[in-house]
Amino acid sequence: MKCYVDASYNPKTGKSSHAFRLMTWDNKVIAQRTFTSYEDKSSESELHSIIKALQYALDKGFKGLKIFTDAKTIVSSVKSKNNTKSNIVYLRYLLKVTNSTLKFVTRDRNMGCDYLTRNVNKHKMRRYKIK
Repeated sequence: MKCYVDASYNPKTGKSSHAFRLMTWDNKVIAQRTFTSYEDKSSESELHSIIKALQYALDKGFKGLKIFTDAKTIVSSVKSKNNTKSNIVYLRYLLKVTNSTLKFVTRDRNMGCDYLTRNVNKHKMRRYKIK
């Protein structure tokens, strides 16, 4: 399975919109979720989206996901053994227990999730409000 994730952050309001789309390799959508939260930075928003996607996969018993994100800094942080921030350590743990991998893709390859994050309030999907 593959999973595309994205987040959109508004520094004026501190509000961020998140989305993930879980798909089969032949592009059949299994699940997609959107939610909003409040973060301090864009990279934290992206990290939050990836963690929520992996938590969803773990809850459903999905293993072996390939997670695609346009957040190059998050991918680099996960690969770096020197980064010991708690959220990065937790993300590494989730990747390990779900036997999943994290891969950088350019924004143009992640347009489906990018659209969802920019239009969270227009979609009738499950939305989680995180405080």
